[in-house]
Amino acid sequence: MRVSKTFCFAPWLALLLMLAACDDDDEGRDVGAASADTAPPSAGTGLSFGDVTGSSLTVRWDAASDDRTPQTALAYKLVWARTASELDSLEKVDAIAGAQRVLDYEPSALSRTLTGLDGATRYFFALVVRDEALNKALYPVGSVSTLDGAAPVAGEPLSFTNVAATSVTVIWGAASDGTTPSEGLEYKLVRASDESALDTLDEVRAIEGGPELVQPFTWNVTSVDVSGLSTSTRYVFAVVVRDAQGNQALYPASSITTADVTPPTPGSAITFSGVTASSLTVSWGAATDAATDKLAYKLVRADDASQIDTLEEADAIASVVADFSEGLLSAELTELTSSSAYAFAVVVRDESDNRALYAPATGRTLDTSSPTAGSAISFSQVTATGMTVCWGAG
Repeated sequence: MRVSKTFCFAPWLALLLMLAACDDDDEGRDVGAASADTAPPSAGTGLSFGDVTGSSLTVRWDAASDDRTPQTALAYKLVWARTASELDSLEKVDAIAGAQRVLDYEPSALSRTLTGLDGATRYFFALVVRDEALNKALYPVGSVSTLDGAAPVAGEPLSFTNVAATSVTVIWGAASDGTTPSEGLEYKLVRASDESALDTLDEVRAIEGGPELVQPFTWNVTSVDVSGLSTSTRYVFAVVVRDAQGNQALYPASSITTADVTPPTPGSAITFSGVTASSLTVSWGAATDAATDKLAYKLVRADDASQIDTLEEADAIASVVADFSEGLLSAELTELTSSSAYAFAVVVRDESDNRALYAPATGRTLDTSSPTAGSAISFSQVTATGMTVCWGAG
């Protein structure tokens, strides 16, 4: 016997079952849609660098794109390393953390400035972009070197050769630098009348023209011939060296006085005093000089003034009464012969060995010997009112 069973459902229960089936179908479609987004974003054109200094720089990049995630929702991770091999895969880049992680998936970020970097150092950067489905793409690795923040080291200080009345050669030692080769270093030479005008780097930097700028920045030059100077004048020189990154260092200022080629001007003429039969004192007025007040004098003598009436003769004669002595303005001579003539000349010399001649003068010692009497007195032509008295010449 066959038994049949019939089930009846209330209309409201059937409606509930239909709604539940619809919800299950929608949930299935959503899960399917999410799991279907497996395509990574498309990276932008790459990294670029700007505002590079010795300790900072800015990294920039173009926005990535994605077929489902809007650009504003794309997130970026930026990292750096010392070598490119540390950043040659997405797995390596994604594993970097700590100080080398500059950005950690920040939405919409398109640049980042880094500070506290080492100078003259090459940095490698990698950027990862991530969409909302956590798909990731790696930008091409980029690199940049920070500037050399260290100034060059100045070489030997300034010295001078070929010092003349209106010219001089300035010499200094070559500088050194950690990154710029010696032939790539530039030197600038300036001058002033006082050290205080050249004792800081800023003061020397500010000189850009005029007679104070002796030589603008020039590569690999460590000496300069300077002309057109004034005689007997003190000049102060300084050098600044610059490397390829623009870092500068100052050589200490040093001074030189151009040669004095002007002889002194003799003072008042030679005179004689205290004259006796065997001695006399020779005196003369103090000379003057434009460059120095330290003047030395030499007194010479000869039998005749014509023997010492030129500077060359006076300088060469062997009869030197008093050799060059600073401030000498008189000299006493003894043990001379009575009633004798002596010619004297004075040579004055300044600190630059320029010389001038006082005009020669002749002095005579006294005659103290008695004359010798002639023949005795005799008389002639004697008359009542007159006579002639005669005697021999002495």
